[in-house]
Amino acid sequence: APVAGRSARWAQHREQRRAELLAVARVAGIAAAKKVPDLLPLAHVIGELRHETQVRMDATGIALAWPLDDACADTALTYDIYKHYLSIMRELFANIIRHAGATRVRVDIRCEDGRLLSRIGDDGQRFNGEHPGHEGGHGLFNLQRRLQELGGTLRYDRGDDANLAELDIPLRAAD
Repeated sequence: APVAGRSARWAQHREQRRAELLAVARVAGIAAAKKVPDLLPLAHVIGELRHETQVRMDATGIALAWPLDDACADTALTYDIYKHYLSIMRELFANIIRHAGATRVRVDIRCEDGRLLSRIGDDGQRFNGEHPGHEGGHGLFNLQRRLQELGGTLRYDRGDDANLAELDIPLRAAD
């Protein structure tokens, strides 16, 4: 019986991973066909990221709450900030999908004092930014490297019923 249980869990995990990869591939194919301008409206970037994330969460059965907010409506990102921000957010979402065992995710994004502030909460297993004993992945290392290049920070915390990841990135003036 224990072998059958492991086999069923592995099949479920494999199917969830397959659904997630198919969702990402669909969105990536759409994004690859578009030419990226020098400055990108943050509202557009957030809209596309929100849609992509909704598809990924739906594919894995995780409820996503991401209220729309006009606080960053007049903000534009340089390509460098856009590229790193998107990769960082995708990595955070991928970690929730793969490791947290979450059933709910909430995202809040705002602009304040020349900074892009993003807060992601999930109801999964406690996480502090480290993977003890986890081998093979480079996601957290790459995430920290990208943040360093942008002069940003990422702080992990645990609320009453949620893991919290708080991302703070300076919005440099475009040249």
